[in-house]
Amino acid sequence: YLKKPSVEIFLAVRQKVAESDRYLPYSNELDVLAANLCAGEPQSAIEFFWQTFPSLLLSPSAHMTLSKAYNSMGKEDEAAFEKALAFQLIKSILATGKGTKKRPYAVMRISDEMDVLSALRKQSGSQFLLMGNNRVLDLLQCSDGSEVYFDITLIFGRGRKKEASEVAE
Repeated sequence: YLKKPSVEIFLAVRQKVAESDRYLPYSNELDVLAANLCAGEPQSAIEFFWQTFPSLLLSPSAHMTLSKAYNSMGKEDEAAFEKALAFQLIKSILATGKGTKKRPYAVMRISDEMDVLSALRKQSGSQFLLMGNNRVLDLLQCSDGSEVYFDITLIFGRGRKKEASEVAE
């Protein structure tokens, strides 16, 4: 994916991550990652990211946090790489669909939805869960009146209670 990004490779990596027992889509891992950085411990944030592997691998927010961590350590090359990867991940998510009900964007975490809305310069308003036709969609009605659909079939209901206790430990 890093050498030759494409939607096909992104979707294949997405599937592999989803198959991992360590993939925790409803966890607080992003919060822990950010908290380490906010506490002035960028190295701890980086180490935590790798401890969660592959759970945060395709998270644009995680890679932006890593970029900030590396930047605060004076590692500009690593920071630039992580920032570019975050933007590439958003681009890949956008390439999975059109944000419509028929062609929703495929995401790995709810935070990815916010990353996409930010890239589209939209602000979330109401959110609705739609189930049917073997798919689970999140519908976000934006403050400008538009609607953006996300396919969360892959993550819906996946071990919420188990994840909360594992990440807390």
